[in-house]
Amino acid sequence: MVSSEAPGASSHPVAAQVATTLHKMILDGRLRAGERIKESLLARDLEVSRNTVRSALISLESAGFARHTPNKGWVVWQPTEKEIMDLYLARYHLETAAARSVSPSTDFSTLKSALDDLLTAYSTSDTQTIVEKDLAFHGAIVGLLGSAHLDRYYQKLLEALGYCFTVAYNTAVPRDAASLKQEHLEIYQAITSGNVDRAEKIIAKTVMTGREDVRRSLAGESPLLLEEA
Repeated sequence: MVSSEAPGASSHPVAAQVATTLHKMILDGRLRAGERIKESLLARDLEVSRNTVRSALISLESAGFARHTPNKGWVVWQPTEKEIMDLYLARYHLETAAARSVSPSTDFSTLKSALDDLLTAYSTSDTQTIVEKDLAFHGAIVGLLGSAHLDRYYQKLLEALGYCFTVAYNTAVPRDAASLKQEHLEIYQAITSGNVDRAEKIIAKTVMTGREDVRRSLAGESPLLLEEA
C-alpha cells in the first residue's frame, strides 16, 4: 500500500490506507471507469474486513472517485459528458485568467521547471509519472495568479482532472507524445511571451482537445486529431 493519503480518506487508519490503495488503482488504470468494485474480493486481496473496504469506498465516494448504484453496487466513477464539460470549463477559465495576469515582473521559474519535468516524463512509458507532471504543469499555470485560495481550489480540481488525464492516456489509441510535447510547449511560449490572445486561443484548443480525448476514450472511440481541434 502507498503511504500518501487519498482524497476524502477515512479517519480510520486501515480504511484510509485501503482508500489510498484503491485511489492509486483507479488513477493507474487497474480499476477502470465504470468497472464494478467487489467488496469481498478486495477484502480478500487486501486482507482486511469488508467493513473496512466499505468505509474506504465511502471515503472515495465523497471524493468523487466511486459511486454506489442500485443493482450493481460499487463502481469506479465514469464521468458523464456534463461532468467532463464542467471540469474542463473550470480549467479553461482559471488557466486563461492566469495568462491574463502575466506582467513584466512575473516569475516563470516554477512553470519552466514544471514544463521541463513534463517533457522528460514524455520520454518514458510511465503513465502515472506523465499524469503527475502534466497536473503539476497546469497547477503551475494557475499558480501565476498568486492566489493561495485559487491554488487550493485548483488542487482539488486537479484530483478529478488527473483521473480524466489517466483515462485519456490509458486509451487503446492515445495521442502521440510528440504532439503532446508540442501542445505544452506552445502553451508555455504563449504565456511567457505575454501574448494573451494567443495564450487564450491555445489554452482553449488544448482544453477542448483534452476534453474530447476523455469523452472519446470513455466511449471507445479514436482520439481527436489535432487538425480536428
